[in-house]
This record gives sequence, structure tokens and C-alpha cells, in this order.
Amino acid sequence: MTEKLTDGGTRTERKRCAILRAAVCEFQANGFQATSMDRVAERAKVSKRTIYNHFENKDALFHSITEELVDQIVRVMDLPYDPARSVESQLAEMARRKVELMTCPGFLNLAKVTIAEHLRAPDLASDTYCRIHEGEGGLLRWIRAAVADNRLDVPDPPVAAEQFSALLSAFVFWPLMFGRPAPSPEELERVVSNTVAMFLDHYRARDSDGSAAA
Repeated sequence: MTEKLTDGGTRTERKRCAILRAAVCEFQANGFQATSMDRVAERAKVSKRTIYNHFENKDALFHSITEELVDQIVRVMDLPYDPARSVESQLAEMARRKVELMTCPGFLNLAKVTIAEHLRAPDLASDTYCRIHEGEGGLLRWIRAAVADNRLDVPDPPVAAEQFSALLSAFVFWPLMFGRPAPSPEELERVVSNTVAMFLDHYRARDSDGSAAA
């Protein structure tokens, strides 16, 4: 599974991780509606009572999976702006972090489970979409800080943040979601460098003579 759902910590935390891993497997194999708490308990090798000690019901269990998806996005996109570094290197670091996350099998499993259920529940999908955007707030804060430092010229930072993420997702996340082979490290690095170059070609601040700002 993912970094946060690996074994470790207290016995209670390990059991909770085991339940979440089992739920992801069951939801992915059978769908949310067809998955029973009995099957989750059997796969996790815990009792149903143990599951209900951690999660009120199946909806709460699914909500925790969605929370984990959002939390992982928050962690990788949380890079404070550093005026001492080039904007290229900082954007490339964020892009590599996100690409690494999007190619992680555990993250893809979480995404497949949540997307499949959200297609059946539009209200749930809308809520998660908003929370994922909130999760990418680190990129938005970074862009606004770079604008304030006169390194970027971005009229609409939220749109720019979404454009940056969309470029990465289009060439990495969505092909993997549809079963395409995983890109090679060289291909991933090209995606990163091309995304950063396209973004800065459009948004880098310019001096009065049209040259790139320092």
C-alpha cells in the first residue's frame, strides 16, 4: 500500500492500517456496494468488532480511504517557496514529487477505488474534488509567493496551479489509470522538464526589455 498505510506504530495503529489495506482491496475487487464488512474483516484478519472500534460504518471506512488520498497529495505538494533557489529547481522538485506519488501502486489503488465510487455518487465526487484541490494548496501558495517575489507573472494563480498539475496528470496519472505501462525514469524526467519549461515559458516574469527576470 502507501507510505502511511504500511505497518508500524502501536498495535492499534497496525490494526487500523490492516483494515484500510483490506478495504482498498475489497472495494477495488467488488465495488463499494458489494463489499461487506465481513469480507473486510476476513481479509484484514481481525474481528468485525475491531473494525467497528475504528470505523463507525462502511461509509466512514471509505471516507478514511479518501482522506488518505488527499493527505498524500498534501504531503508531496507542500514545498515552501525559497527565494534563494531558482524557480525552475523548485517547480521541478514539486513535479518530481507528484510524479513519484502518481506512479506509486498504492496511490493508484486508492485513486481507482475512490474514482470508481465517485462515479456512482456525484455528490461524493464533488466533495472529494474540492478537497483534492485544497490538498494541492501547497502549489498555489508557492505560486503566490513567487509572484510576490516578482519571479512569476500569474494573473490567476488558481488556474495556473491547476494547469501545472493537469500537465503532469495527463502524461502520467491518467495513462496509468487506464492500464498503460509505467513510464521509464527517463520518460518521467522528460514529463517533468517539459512541464516546468511550458509553465515558465508562459508565466515567468519578464523585465522591461522582455528578458526573463532574475
